[in-house]
This record gives sequence, C-alpha cells and structure tokens, in this order.
Amino acid sequence: MDGWAWKSSAGNGMDARMNPVAIAVMLGILVAWAGLLAAALYLGNPLLLAIFAVVSVAMFIRWDVFG
Repeated sequence: MDGWAWKSSAGNGMDARMNPVAIAVMLGILVAWAGLLAAALYLGNPLLLAIFAVVSVAMFIRWDVFG
C-alpha cells in the first residue's frame, strides 16, 4: 500500500509509520493492563480494583482519548 495515507502530514516526505519499539511498549502496556484487570477481578481485592481504575484513567489521559 503505497498511497497518500503513508505520507507524513508535515510535508517532509518521511514515512509516518510507527517506531517498532513504541509499538512493543504499547503492546506491553496493553498486556499488563489486561493482566491487572484479570487479577483484580479474580482476586476481588478492592485495592487492585482501585489501582486498575487509576491506571486506566492515566492510560486514557496519556493517549489523549478524552480529546
């Protein structure tokens, strides 16, 4: 797919593909998030549920989900 979607919006001709290290870090965060959710639900510990909620909000703020 060598279309316009792969071109940088900065107009400098560079590819806009993501860094593989950044992808690996985000996948690691996603796996840790899923593991924390599973542990919190399985163990039913209120502290784990609170930590899960804080981490979830922090992730959404970091990745600018709320706009």
